[in-house]
Amino acid sequence: EICKFNVIVDLCNPEGREITTNDPTTICIGDSESTPINVELSGEEGSNSAWVITDTGLNILALPAGPPFDLEGAGAGTCLIWHLSFEDIQGAEVGLNAGDLEGCFDLSTPIEIERIEVDGGEITTNDPTTIIEGDDAIELITVALTGEIGTNKTYVVTDQDLNILSIQSEPIFDLEGSGLGTCLIWHLSFENISGAEVGLNAGDLEGCFDLSNPITITKVGECEFEGGDADEDGICANQDCDD
Repeated sequence: EICKFNVIVDLCNPEGREITTNDPTTICIGDSESTPINVELSGEEGSNSAWVITDTGLNILALPAGPPFDLEGAGAGTCLIWHLSFEDIQGAEVGLNAGDLEGCFDLSTPIEIERIEVDGGEITTNDPTTIIEGDDAIELITVALTGEIGTNKTYVVTDQDLNILSIQSEPIFDLEGSGLGTCLIWHLSFENISGAEVGLNAGDLEGCFDLSNPITITKVGECEFEGGDADEDGICANQDCDD
């Protein structure tokens, strides 16, 4: 008798294995600062490899060439970074679902990234942006805010060098008594922040935040407003001006 054995050899043995990162996995987006995420891959096996970014429902958001990964423009939410080892594969396309992949492949462990978005928005005003200092008239400046994103918000007034002059929660500003010169009104959206204190500089703020566009306010003395000259205290230096 001749015995014949049919041996089935499984040649599909790719390993996506494990990816790790030492970078923060909660990142701030919308602050105009890139926060690249680098990952390390170990133990992978397979003729081909790729990188896949999905949402928590495994919908494929991107197929980047490789680390580091810049998620600045991805919007708020949670995403998963995967390494993909494969011999052949179908369905690895942006817009499809990684749960529907077919072929000879294996996905690594994922790294979960939480993306927090902030946007300072845009502020505008219909009030005059040139005000007279020292005329005893109350000249309030009201600003309108649109497009802001963030858990926390406040308003900041700085000088032209971004030194913080005041911080307030309401969008109505009384700048009488703050002296002559130019100041800037900003809206500030933030999740966490340090350095937002009167006397410090807004250019040194740290954390997850974003500033709006500024509204420039020019404060002049009565003498200047009427076309004369005034010193830094607003005192007329031109006899044609009233005292």
